[in-house]
Amino acid sequence: MIDEVNERTTWITAVSFIDENGSPVIPDAASYRIDDVGTNVEIREDTEIVFDSPPAADVDLTWEASDTSILDETHPYETRRMTVSWDYGTDKHGHAEYLLNIRNLKGVTTPSPA
Repeated sequence: MIDEVNERTTWITAVSFIDENGSPVIPDAASYRIDDVGTNVEIREDTEIVFDSPPAADVDLTWEASDTSILDETHPYETRRMTVSWDYGTDKHGHAEYLLNIRNLKGVTTPSPA
């Protein structure tokens, strides 16, 4: 099931880091990016995940209003993909993907740049 949110709305995605056996792991480093699925437009560039101290095997990542803005106002909705990558152990890597449907609300407009 894909979560759905209204455009320009903040959203939280709970991310769990796992190893090759599906067990929780605390990453040495992690990052995420957000792309529009339909156009492959980069919405948020690769961004380092900064962990609390002590780090944990899960983290909540925030989609900002700019991440959930509609690119084409003629679309009733758009789908975004958050790709999460992490390193752990000696030369081990993990990846996960989270999808979010963004509902186009006709009454919501993107603010003009200041």
